[in-house]
Amino acid sequence: MDVLSNQHLTTRIDAAIMAWLHAKTGRSNSMKTQRAYAETIKSFRAMLISAGLDLDSDADMIQLAAQSWAAQGEPSPATFNHRLAVVSSFYSYAHKMRLLPETAATDLSRVERRRVQAYGKAQALTPEEAQMMLAQIDQSDIAGQRDYAFCGWPSRLGGGLARLLACAGVMCGSRGCALR
Repeated sequence: MDVLSNQHLTTRIDAAIMAWLHAKTGRSNSMKTQRAYAETIKSFRAMLISAGLDLDSDADMIQLAAQSWAAQGEPSPATFNHRLAVVSSFYSYAHKMRLLPETAATDLSRVERRRVQAYGKAQALTPEEAQMMLAQIDQSDIAGQRDYAFCGWPSRLGGGLARLLACAGVMCGSRGCALR
């Protein structure tokens, strides 16, 4: 009877994963998202199974395992947090749909997220790059004149153009500028 019970739970877990992936794919209409979520939950589940656990195990054990798993391979803070967000999404869905036992984790809120710097990889513009960008603004109409005035004043005051452009969604580098 115990073997049948474990097979039933495995089938139930597989069904929960399939239902969650179906719901996520339907919401985003993205096969890339589905593949990424499927690989993430597969990786997390494989780690749990190797530790003698599964997705329906005790919530406290899941929290500890998730923290360790998300840190594998020394990921960036954003990757660490994304891994946890995906797994937490599964648990939120499974709990809402009552697909796992009450004793299973319902979220991963006790696992501390890592701090992410929004512009951690941003690089300052050289004065030459700033001048090149200003020269590219077409000032033949009112919009171009506005843009030039908006972007030009920081360079006349000694800098700050890169920060101003970053706020406007423009990232610049040695190969030119582009909207984010």
